[in-house]
Amino acid sequence: MSALVNEVAATPREDAVPAPRGRWGTALVTGRRCLYACIGLVYLSAWTTANRVACLLGFGRARLVILYYHSVPAAQRRRFARQLEVIRAGADAVVAADFCGTVAPGRLLVAITFDDAYVSVIDNALPELAVRGMTATIFTPSGMLGGQPGWQMEAADTDQFETVANGEILRTLPRELVSIGAHSVTHPRLPALDHASADAEIGGSKSALTSLLGHDVTMFSFPYGEYDDGTVELCRTAAFRFAYHTVPRMIDPADASFLRGRVRVDLADWDLEFWLKMRGGYNWQCGPRALKRWLRRRVARHR
Repeated sequence: MSALVNEVAATPREDAVPAPRGRWGTALVTGRRCLYACIGLVYLSAWTTANRVACLLGFGRARLVILYYHSVPAAQRRRFARQLEVIRAGADAVVAADFCGTVAPGRLLVAITFDDAYVSVIDNALPELAVRGMTATIFTPSGMLGGQPGWQMEAADTDQFETVANGEILRTLPRELVSIGAHSVTHPRLPALDHASADAEIGGSKSALTSLLGHDVTMFSFPYGEYDDGTVELCRTAAFRFAYHTVPRMIDPADASFLRGRVRVDLADWDLEFWLKMRGGYNWQCGPRALKRWLRRRVARHR
C-alpha cells in the first residue's frame, strides 16, 4: 500500500468535521452528511449483495471495521452507550484492534479504539464497555500523561479542555478490557519532522509505555492520521505489529498487513451514520481521499 503524503502543518486534520458557521454553514454541513450517508447506503448495499453472492460461490469474505473515538464527556455517556448497543446488535463480535485470524465468510467484526487517552474515556466509556464485555484500545501520547493536550487543534475543538490520563491510571487498567497503544510522545505531525525527531517520537513512545506498563506495546496510531514512507519504516523498525491511520477501510480479519485503516465515529453521529460506519459503509471514502492527497502533492510540486 502506498503511503500517504505529508500534509502541510497548517492543514486541519482530514477527518475533522468543520464547525458550521451560521444558518447556511449548518445547512451545508447537514447536506454533506446526508450526501455521505446516501452514498454509504448505496455502497454498503452493493458490497453486501456482492459478498453474499461470493459466499454462495465459496469465496466470500468476513470483514473487520475499526472505529475510533476521541473524548467521551459525561454529558454524552448515554449516547455512547446507545452506540455500543448498535454495535452489539449488528456485529458478530467485538475484538481487539490487533485481531488477526481466520473468520467465517460473511461475519462482521468491530474493534473500538480511542485516540489521546483522555480521562473522560476512562471515566465514561470504559464502564459502559465493561458492562457489555467489550474490549477497546487506547492510543496514548506518552509525553503528555496527566496534563492537558498541548498539540495543535482547531479552535472549536472542545477536546482542548480534556485531560490526558496519568501513568498510574493507565497501569491500573485491566488488560482483558483495555489494550494500550502508542500515539507518539508529543502528538506532532510526524511527516513534518526530520528523521531523528520522528524516530524519537515513535520509538520513544513505545519505550516509555513499555516501561510504564511492564509489557510490550505493539500498536501505533499516527497523530492526525498523517504518515509517509519514512514514518511507516520507523514504526516497523520499532517492532510495532500494526500501525493505524484514519482512512476508512474494511479489513480482512486474516490480513496481517502492517497498516490498518479506521473510521472516525462521533457521539453526534446520526443513528444512520453510525450504523453505516460500523458496518463499513463509509469505506467508499478511501478513493476520494487518495485522489485528494494526490492532487495536493501535485500542487505542492508545482509551487
